Amino acid sequence: MQKVHELKCWPSQFEATLDGRKKHEFRKNDRDFKVGDVLSLREYDPAKSYPYTHGHTGRVLRGRVTWVTESFGVPPGFCAMSLSDVSAVMWDCPQCGCTEVETDEDGATVCVDAGHTLILAPDEPEDT
Repeated sequence: MQKVHELKCWPSQFEATLDGRKKHEFRKNDRDFKVGDVLSLREYDPAKSYPYTHGHTGRVLRGRVTWVTESFGVPPGFCAMSLSDVSAVMWDCPQCGCTEVETDEDGATVCVDAGHTLILAPDEPEDT
């Protein structure tokens, strides 16, 4: 049975995965990753402290694990995984978890469930 693994992903790694340059993940294998599992990569910027987000920007990518190796030079306890079918960027509302978004009359992106303003640019957080 496939699992969905929620993982932090730093901005440079997130962007490289988003634009297709990076098609793998190298992780500590403390979750028993398997072929067929889904990685939900949540962009995380440890240098930022947005209201309610604890470093999460709200951007999420999802990809399917197509290969897992724990040998061929991979240190014990770690694994290298190949990803395919990486989805388009999704936005997670850090306050309620809503993934449905819309643009309001001021041009801000807000979650549909509760109207929370989502933080779109890591450099300039919007007020919530």
